[in-house]
Amino acid sequence: QEHEIQIGQNAAKQLEAENGVWDNQEQAARLQRIGKSIVQETERQDLPWSFKILDDEQINAMALPGGFVYVTRGLIESGTDDQKLAGVTAHEIAHVTRKHAVKIMEKALTASIIVAIVTKDSSEDIQKASDIALDLAIRSGYREEEYDADKVGTRLALAGGHQAEGLLNFLRDIREREGRDPSKLETWISTHPPTSKRIERLEEYIPTLTSER
Repeated sequence: QEHEIQIGQNAAKQLEAENGVWDNQEQAARLQRIGKSIVQETERQDLPWSFKILDDEQINAMALPGGFVYVTRGLIESGTDDQKLAGVTAHEIAHVTRKHAVKIMEKALTASIIVAIVTKDSSEDIQKASDIALDLAIRSGYREEEYDADKVGTRLALAGGHQAEGLLNFLRDIREREGRDPSKLETWISTHPPTSKRIERLEEYIPTLTSER
């Protein structure tokens, strides 16, 4: 876990240096409040969770190993209400709790680098891992991990006192925008599975959740 956090911290510094963090205290507090309400429902409360808004007009969200969660200014300014923001944030939290990036990194990195990271704390090897983590966060197209985070995140959002449909309704907004004005969705479209497929899966999944309550 220590190395997971270290890798995430390095990648977070790079991400924030490249994009900048949006200086809007009201929206930052809103995101942190929502994030904390969901994190308390996870089994990884010991991570140094942080929730920040990147100063990027593209509509997007991402998470790094160790609990570093980001949404973009574009996502906030697109009119995302609290329930939709909770759905998106819970999806990103799920990527961390399910260790999606860590597992993919373990496949991508050679065994020797992993051993070096674990045993020597080599700054060069940590940097290699951080570069991969950042690349995964920004450009990953790992469909099964996205579908898994949709389900787990929806469950977490519901447990945290939010609506189960938050992410689903956000994705419906995205689908509508894809047809009308995709200019702020270029990154999203290139790094996520088809929105319609995600909507379809969530529409099937959510009734199974709410019928349990």
